[in-house]
Amino acid sequence: MGIPWPDLLLPLSSWVELVGGAMTLAGLCTRIVAVPLAINMLVAIRAALSHRFNPSGDFLVLDETAYFAIFVWLAAAGAGSLSLDHLLQRFAAPKD
Repeated sequence: MGIPWPDLLLPLSSWVELVGGAMTLAGLCTRIVAVPLAINMLVAIRAALSHRFNPSGDFLVLDETAYFAIFVWLAAAGAGSLSLDHLLQRFAAPKD
């Protein structure tokens, strides 16, 4: 597929998806974890799916494009009120 250093990047990508996905589901360090997950989706779009692109913009209907948009939004907005990030922030807040 033309990805450089596959012996290094394949395990790295797998760990990013496994650990990052689990942390995202739990809502733990969501803003930090969303960045490598978004980068992982960009690489997936470019390397594995670029043969399906055409000038009409069909890449917008790919699942990976939606995942990329979601991860960018999570990196910007953070996790919601049911996340571990929110729970830890509540307990770490100074008591008045």
